[in-house]
Amino acid sequence: MQAGNGDGLMQGFASQSRWRLLRATIAAACVFVVGTTAHAQTREDGAPAETLGSADTAYANAWGTGALFFNPAGLLRVPTVLLSAGYSYLDGYQGHALTAAAVDAKTNDMVAIGVAYTFITGTPDDVGDRDGSQFRIGMGTGYRAGDIALYAGVGARYLDLTIGKDDTDKGVDETNDVDDWTLDFGLILDFGHVVKLGVVGQNLLAIDSPEARRQLGLGLSFVFGDIDVSADLDIDLSGELETFKAYGFGIDYVVGDAFHLRAGVDIDPINDTQRVTSGIGYSNETLALDLGYSSAVTDPTSMIFAVTLRFLPNSQ
Repeated sequence: MQAGNGDGLMQGFASQSRWRLLRATIAAACVFVVGTTAHAQTREDGAPAETLGSADTAYANAWGTGALFFNPAGLLRVPTVLLSAGYSYLDGYQGHALTAAAVDAKTNDMVAIGVAYTFITGTPDDVGDRDGSQFRIGMGTGYRAGDIALYAGVGARYLDLTIGKDDTDKGVDETNDVDDWTLDFGLILDFGHVVKLGVVGQNLLAIDSPEARRQLGLGLSFVFGDIDVSADLDIDLSGELETFKAYGFGIDYVVGDAFHLRAGVDIDPINDTQRVTSGIGYSNETLALDLGYSSAVTDPTSMIFAVTLRFLPNSQ
């Protein structure tokens, strides 16, 4: 079993014509991105390094703890129990995030549950301090009939952030702090572990903050043997931004059933941001270590780095 990628646990297929089409698609995407400019970055605090390597394109192929951050419908998709710990550095926020998470998708065949806690601290240039934490909890279920499976999930997120100076400071009246709950709801349709379609509504309980805007995420994933190609699209539902917030493309290639090579591109037209991502992972029956890196095309110093360690105690 491959602990580093959920679809590595399932069997796919490949052909020479598909490989040629895949290489051409990736090359075209890279040419498009390198021809644009960038200056900013955004990412979910505490999201795993595995998804960062493939541009966080996980709406359709989310699994494990990644499902808590991107699409709770993926919680039941891979039957396993896992624990994870991770660290990420966001240069745009001068921020640090420490995450501990757990998922049980094996004890019950029909219901999976997961929890994650993230400690957040940083000093963004435009607001000063950004400190706090978030707690995520999710539940997923699914129905399988032959080669077709439908998964559904709901996730709750509590975000507690102090942005700028502490409101308790004398004479300070900050209004951009966040102390609220919100909800995500998602679906994943899986055709033979080869083609997957994902849809997720994020932050459906409105929070009066740009930290958690309401949006719709659409995802598509194709598995070509040992390679998974994915694409995501974010659609703003808050009415405050342009309709299409961001989109991206990612690739995850498994080498020798143990190593994962990842790459991707992420385009954010609203912030005029284009990023190139890369990652590497190693996995065996019980452990997986993932490293992810993201850099703005025109400003390599604006980067994101993440590392995640996963333990699967009941994998054998």
